[in-house]
Amino acid sequence: MASSASSPSTASSSRVDPAPALFLCLFAVQAGVIALSPVLAQVAADFGVSTATAGQRIRTAATQFGYLLGSALGGIALAAGGYAALGAAFGVMFLLAAVPHAAALSSWTARPSA
Repeated sequence: MASSASSPSTASSSRVDPAPALFLCLFAVQAGVIALSPVLAQVAADFGVSTATAGQRIRTAATQFGYLLGSALGGIALAAGGYAALGAAFGVMFLLAAVPHAAALSSWTARPSA
């Protein structure tokens, strides 16, 4: 007697899994950060010891604050709405994290060249 319900393997075959693409994007971002960190440290050191030290302190503080804020907001979103809310919260945080970089890029490109 054949069952009319489809097996789980055939039902899920038409669905595209976004996990590999997401992993690749996150891996590429992290690889870029790892590759640029020594370069940025050297550029900061070229400005002088006090400026480089202050810049490294600011960068470390911003990173630690981001860890704290991200985990707190992620935990609240996960508790309030599950994984869908967690994904939405991370998406909003990623967009907000890009705002200062976009503003700096637009101000940098708007400078007149000498």
